[in-house]
Amino acid sequence: MVPAYLQQSDGEMRLATLLRKLKIENLADQKVRTLSGGQKQRVAIARALAGNPRLILADEPTGALDRETADEIMHILQEISRERPVLVITHDPKICAYADGIISIENGRCSVLQEQEAAPAAYRAEQDAPPDVPVSMGKRALHNFRVQCRRFAGISLAITVAVCAVLLSFSSQNILDEKIRGFEEKNTAFSWGQIPLEEGKPSEQLLTMLDESPQIQQCYAQYPVPGCTVSWNGQDISVPSKQFGSISAESMNIGVMPRAGEIAITPSLAKQFAPDIRTLIGQEVTFTCGDFSKQLKICGIYSGSFDDYYLDAGTEQELYAALPKKDAPVSVAYQVQGFDDVLDVEAQLAEQGIVPVTAAKQVKTLQETLAQLQRCLSLCPYSSWRLRFPSAPCC
Repeated sequence: MVPAYLQQSDGEMRLATLLRKLKIENLADQKVRTLSGGQKQRVAIARALAGNPRLILADEPTGALDRETADEIMHILQEISRERPVLVITHDPKICAYADGIISIENGRCSVLQEQEAAPAAYRAEQDAPPDVPVSMGKRALHNFRVQCRRFAGISLAITVAVCAVLLSFSSQNILDEKIRGFEEKNTAFSWGQIPLEEGKPSEQLLTMLDESPQIQQCYAQYPVPGCTVSWNGQDISVPSKQFGSISAESMNIGVMPRAGEIAITPSLAKQFAPDIRTLIGQEVTFTCGDFSKQLKICGIYSGSFDDYYLDAGTEQELYAALPKKDAPVSVAYQVQGFDDVLDVEAQLAEQGIVPVTAAKQVKTLQETLAQLQRCLSLCPYSSWRLRFPSAPCC
């Protein structure tokens, strides 16, 4: 007589029978990761049959197998179908040869290609019977957790890392957007362009074309300006006549190019006011040209080899209006809505045969640099997150 502790339970006996049927009884003590593709499929079938289910659902059971192994698996499923229904989902038309009935799904519609035979007699006899081995869902869940605890822990860790990475990416993206906005505010000169006019060529038609563009914020004609005086702290410095260029073509030493109520000057002009030109930033000077006079704040010092200055666009236009006699315009200045419009407007003007003076090269370099930063911040190479420059290269 066999001792009680050596006796097999009904479940173990049924499992041993399944393994013999599937010809994998010699693999009972092996780890699944050491098995071949066909052996893993047989193990999957054994697991599916272990609870004596009424229906077997097989999704692509031969998807990763060679033809010989696939035929072996289908022979096993065909044998199982004599006892209970087996539903196989596949993209392999050769598998259909094993089926009693075939249903094809094309363009979202089902069509019956082969009628299904009557349900097996063994299945009809037992379909109303309760399962042989009733199992508590709670016990099964606890058992699965114990068996798969390492996998659950790994998945939880991966999800946690992914969520933290997404939050970090969003945070980095917000910081980058703030840096871009700050750069735009400090470098307004990049949004300006200038179109030199040929001698005697009117500016009205060009101004009308620029006014009609939704990407242009403002535009105006530029005229030669007679000599003027810049005064600060009791000193009056005379500056010769000026023809305004494009501020986008200038490079800054200190500070920024002028915004509303500001003036930028060259180092040679600044040194006549103070030995340390950095102390002039933020100081108010009086700009006088004929009958026109205005208090302006020094916002920056740009590279220049002689006494020169730049006014903000509003003050520059006020100066033109105050001139008693104006010569013919020598250029047209325009400002685009944002950095991302600089290259587009320049391309549109080029189609008309117009070559403006802009900071297009610097803007393009900036866009490429920001695009590289975007790639570093993106979690996925197909991420749809973009910077505020739509013309920048996509990840």
